[in-house]
Amino acid sequence: MEGIKSIPKRRFKRFTERWNTNILGYNAVVLTGGTPNTETRDYWNPKQIPWMSSGEINKQRLNDTEDMISQFGLENSSAQWVKQNSILIALAGQGKTRGKVAINNIDLTTNQSIAAIVPNNNLYYEFVFQNLNKRYEELRLMSSGDGTRGGLNKRLIFEIPLSFPSFAEQQKIGKFFKILDERIANQERKIAKVKALKSAYLTEMFPQKGETVPKRRFKGFEDEWETKRLGEISFINTGESDVKDSVSDGEYPFFVRSKNIENSDTYTYDGEAILIPGEGKLGEIYHYYNGKFNYHQRVYKISDFDENVDGKFIYYIMHTTFKQHALKHTVKATVDSLRLPTLTSYKFCLPNKKEQQKIGSFFKNLDNQIEMEEKKLDKLQKMKEAYLEEMFV
Repeated sequence: MEGIKSIPKRRFKRFTERWNTNILGYNAVVLTGGTPNTETRDYWNPKQIPWMSSGEINKQRLNDTEDMISQFGLENSSAQWVKQNSILIALAGQGKTRGKVAINNIDLTTNQSIAAIVPNNNLYYEFVFQNLNKRYEELRLMSSGDGTRGGLNKRLIFEIPLSFPSFAEQQKIGKFFKILDERIANQERKIAKVKALKSAYLTEMFPQKGETVPKRRFKGFEDEWETKRLGEISFINTGESDVKDSVSDGEYPFFVRSKNIENSDTYTYDGEAILIPGEGKLGEIYHYYNGKFNYHQRVYKISDFDENVDGKFIYYIMHTTFKQHALKHTVKATVDSLRLPTLTSYKFCLPNKKEQQKIGSFFKNLDNQIEMEEKKLDKLQKMKEAYLEEMFV
């Protein structure tokens, strides 16, 4: 493999030399870890040395570990120190874990299901991390033709082919992607913050069990809320069994959009409605407002709300307790399912329509903010994917 050279589609100015391709292990030390005997208390206490389990690979950047071992545990196991700025790769896992990579910002030890790649002076750690992160599917297939069985090992990691430019260009590329990662992480934190805010408001702005007023209200509203059943304030029905070709294209079978059915008014609805799967994702709630959709017989449509009821409010109040209600009253069979009485009997407290509209609009604005931030995140993630394709070979 020595002597094979290539160039990427996109690169920073002043870099023109071709990239070299070589075996990763020729330019790095590959280590595997170990787990001290969990029945020996002295191996795990006192907590002295950071010890990483394979599940923590999803953190991507390790600033700490969930567990620690003692010096005695290190000396009596296969665990060994991995210096910071190494690349950590999960060797096993039937799910999505195997083949994932992370980087450690601290010195730590790992279990036996993680290999640590410690680059030599020819390789910049952030460049290697981004390169292997891009090659997730390739790494999974190295140990199994279908990507679902088997595992990676130290030898396979050692033999990974790696194309790389000069160290200076590696640094430029690695630092560029690290900045992108930081922007993505910041965007994820922003979304998590808004979602946490929404969750807190859902708890405070709707009455708790046994109460008729919420903890937090908008100014000017003081009346007690009235207990109602869902069947009293809306019309609930299901679609028909003949969905033609609507589920044959891989769409979720419990409700499909009207674009999949031509010349059919049977499954088309304009207006405000709430859709709830009667099987499968029990308790999940979907809201449509002035949009066309189709729905199957195993989907309940809640629509034609009473004139004193705001549909958006019902959608949000159902998010507080309906799932627990649905799961409690699920009909147990080969496929668990909801029945119409479960929906019609669902009870909740209802304020006057003005307060409903105020609350519904408040949460809708929060959802719009979440959606906007998620679009920004998606744009950043797609930007990174595009750059990864163009800046590596």
